[in-house]
Amino acid sequence: MSGKTGRYDLQSDLNEIDEIEFSKKEKVKRKLSRLKKTMKRKGHNPLSRLKRQSSNSDSDSYSDYSDSGDEEAKRSFTEEIVEYPSISNEGYYWIGKDYCNSYKADFKDVAQFYQDQFDRNSTPRMPWRDEGLVVIGEAARDLARHFIQRWNQCKREKVRHIYAYPFLLPKSYEEPFDYDYKSWFKDQLINCQVQMTRSLDAWSGGLSQTECSILNSYCDLINNAEHFIYIENQFFVTTTDPSRDNEVKNMVGNELVKRIMRAFRDRKKFRVYVVLPLLPGFDNPNAIQAVQYYNLRSIVNGQFSIYQELKNQGVPDPLEFITFYGMRNWAVLMGKLVQEIIYVHSKLMIVDDKYVICGSANINDRSLLGKRDSEVAAVIKDEELFESVLGGEKVMVGKYANSLRKKIFKLHLGVYFNNPNKLDVQDCVSDEFYQHFRSVSAQNTKVYDEVFKCLPSDNIINFETLATYVDQPCLSKTDPVKGKKELDEKVKGFLVDFPLQFLCKEKSFFPDIRTPEGLVPIAMWT
Repeated sequence: MSGKTGRYDLQSDLNEIDEIEFSKKEKVKRKLSRLKKTMKRKGHNPLSRLKRQSSNSDSDSYSDYSDSGDEEAKRSFTEEIVEYPSISNEGYYWIGKDYCNSYKADFKDVAQFYQDQFDRNSTPRMPWRDEGLVVIGEAARDLARHFIQRWNQCKREKVRHIYAYPFLLPKSYEEPFDYDYKSWFKDQLINCQVQMTRSLDAWSGGLSQTECSILNSYCDLINNAEHFIYIENQFFVTTTDPSRDNEVKNMVGNELVKRIMRAFRDRKKFRVYVVLPLLPGFDNPNAIQAVQYYNLRSIVNGQFSIYQELKNQGVPDPLEFITFYGMRNWAVLMGKLVQEIIYVHSKLMIVDDKYVICGSANINDRSLLGKRDSEVAAVIKDEELFESVLGGEKVMVGKYANSLRKKIFKLHLGVYFNNPNKLDVQDCVSDEFYQHFRSVSAQNTKVYDEVFKCLPSDNIINFETLATYVDQPCLSKTDPVKGKKELDEKVKGFLVDFPLQFLCKEKSFFPDIRTPEGLVPIAMWT
């Protein structure tokens, strides 16, 4: 402010901000330069020790993949050839804090992002799984307008009087979207209908009425699914009876039960595949227990769980309709066998190889009710269809949803890079494929337990067993050569069973009320 005129000097403020930003950039450049010089001097490539031979290959590299079994799909479109990335000898793939493991410790000193937090010689990096997409056209405009709405709400609440952060106005367009965008991408794009959906409220977007269009989309697609549903999510906290459940209110679990019951009564094949992180991504045991308690409460434990409700309504074996999985990987680190959970961070659902939901919303109340966390998701309907097979019946499926789901399943089953037996993942509803999927997961789970005694496990039914489980004899300790052979020959892909019997003999393993995690409101975990 000027003492003489009382007017705000915007240019002076902007110049000061520019100087601060320039100083920050120069500081980062100097630190990165020192890091590159250090890496070059050491000539160190830690990944060279982690290379292991594929169980289906006679060499250290993966061959190009081709699936001659999907002839009908090939007539409609050609999948890209998968190329295994070459390993660079110039430093790390994951610099500084990117080499992380949330189960060991959460991020610390993030401003020093270039500095390692863990000893790479002893701590394996936690693999991370996610899904994303690119949208072009009117849906992208909708997404931009959502960003503007969120920005303006934050501006209004946080920095109303700091004029360097302006309010934004959405641009108006007189003509429809018409750009030659295909030249922007090397991959072939697929035409789809896309609707942006949100979880938004007064606090997050200045709305007068709560929007929960992501939840509505999940429920609608589940209800109208004809053949199968594939879900990949960071959380699975839901209920089968929102009216009676006092702790969880989103009705995804209720919709799944209703759709499965319809298939059961009609004697029709219907499959639901769900992939989750085997443990929540925290370094605090009580926080892990709290979220895992609600995950299992939603799936198998208690009166509001999916499995219990299906049994109550007469389904003798819910596993014939819905199954839950996690993901693991293993490697050799400094001459020692190591394994780690692959942390599933995705928020994805694929229905009937025609519809896809992908965005930021987890399956829990925080993401779906609208009045809590703000979220955004794209609901996608394929426009380019071709004839395929689901459940032994000829059906029309979409190029985008089908190609995405098949790539995911090939990765899960270990045939993404090599498929020597020409496993066909097209019909994911048939009894033969469904049982194969389950058998691969079961075998992988068994081998990991024999070699590592992994957490969590169905063998851990109470806290007494949990306390000593990882200390029990296993091949990685007693006979690592045999253990590596078991892993090389028997583990296919990354799929393992989600441990539904974990701590099942404990009346409740929710954190004690005397702990901070047990004392905070339930909404923290749901």
